[in-house]
Amino acid sequence: MQKIVDIERKIGTEVSERTFFNLIGGFLGYGFIINMIMVATLGDYARHINMVIFLIAYFVSCFIGSVLINKTDNAFVSFIGYNLLVLPIGLLLASALPDYNIKDISFAFFTTGLVTLGMIIISNIKPKVFRKMGTGLFVSLLLLILVECIFLLFGIHQGFTNYIACAIFTLYIGYDWVKANDSYKSVGNSILMAASLYLDIVNLFLRILNIKSSDD
Repeated sequence: MQKIVDIERKIGTEVSERTFFNLIGGFLGYGFIINMIMVATLGDYARHINMVIFLIAYFVSCFIGSVLINKTDNAFVSFIGYNLLVLPIGLLLASALPDYNIKDISFAFFTTGLVTLGMIIISNIKPKVFRKMGTGLFVSLLLLILVECIFLLFGIHQGFTNYIACAIFTLYIGYDWVKANDSYKSVGNSILMAASLYLDIVNLFLRILNIKSSDD
């Protein structure tokens, strides 16, 4: 899932820091609530979608959503872009989660929440450390995707890559939180930062879930 952070843009009317972070929390909560509703109601439908069609629509929707969030100067258009990320990911979760038992899902959910809270606290204490991680995290994520594609192509078991991915997305949460603190405080940028954190958290949740289920 594409990273979409551009803290240099200064668009829209500036809001207070408190309002900015409340908006980030609100947009994150909105995305997760939509996902939970989709998982609860669309499981059977999602599992019967043609996989090729779904994957094409998934990547097209996420790409367009990322572009809208990152390029527009209109908060409403940014919100539409955010939904173009949230909805296909919701369908992905609705299709995948029924394959896991509720105990593993609950474990992954609460562990992800604790890790997210911990990284926010740590990044607030040591912001300079996380500001230096951008390039390293981006390169690490690209290499991970490349390795996983190669392993998938040759049918190689890649369970250990889940641990690497967990480390990358855990650090990305701290990095993106620091970027949120450094960014221009506007409604449009709050959607941008919420989208990036949303992707971090969803990816971390899925990786933790895969690790937990494989250990059972």
